[in-house]
Amino acid sequence: MKTISSRANPQPIHMLFFAIFAVLLCLLLLALTAPTDFVETLVREGGLVETLSAAGYLVVIASLVRETTAKFLRQHWYFLIIPMAMCLRELDFHNLWTTTSITRLDFYLSSIVPAHEKLAAILMIAIIAFSGCVMFARHWKSFWNGLVIGNPVAIAIGLAGLAVVASKTLDGLPRKLAEIGIGSNVDFAVTANAVEEILELGIPLFLMAAVFAYYPTPRVRTQHRDIG
Repeated sequence: MKTISSRANPQPIHMLFFAIFAVLLCLLLLALTAPTDFVETLVREGGLVETLSAAGYLVVIASLVRETTAKFLRQHWYFLIIPMAMCLRELDFHNLWTTTSITRLDFYLSSIVPAHEKLAAILMIAIIAFSGCVMFARHWKSFWNGLVIGNPVAIAIGLAGLAVVASKTLDGLPRKLAEIGIGSNVDFAVTANAVEEILELGIPLFLMAAVFAYYPTPRVRTQHRDIG
């Protein structure tokens, strides 16, 4: 298979897009209007939103394994590695087994962190970065062409990318505002964190939509398996 967005059926995916936006909108409204204690419980580490995000990535992986062939997965191995890495990130594996978070620069500069932790972290990050580069090099043209013609698979992937950008922009927002002299209260910090976590939930949901759009019916699934 040379493209990731050329054979999708647009009709079934419209309702799925609507359902995803409805879920995210309801959660966002809840984060903005519900009591702070409830919102903190909703988006806490290991809470409902984080668990759903991690489960979403696993659904993406399971769907790919179910709908595709071993040949397809060998040729497009990065479609499994990247969602799995994002799932582990959502479950805080980036700091679960190490002295500090492997996403922080001081992890690699600190003399407290053992050398084997640094080497393992560098290897994992290199694998993920290589996977992303290969995926981008192979599919950016078909992705862009799909966006231009309104292909639902490309749109779903694009929305997942927008969710990544938006959530990372909100990551640590109170701290970023404090650095430029803008203060914030506890309620604002809780709300900003909740919105960030909910946007992160949108990433696996839109990736799931992309997979389901590419394999909307048994007939299309069979065609895609035959193409490999």
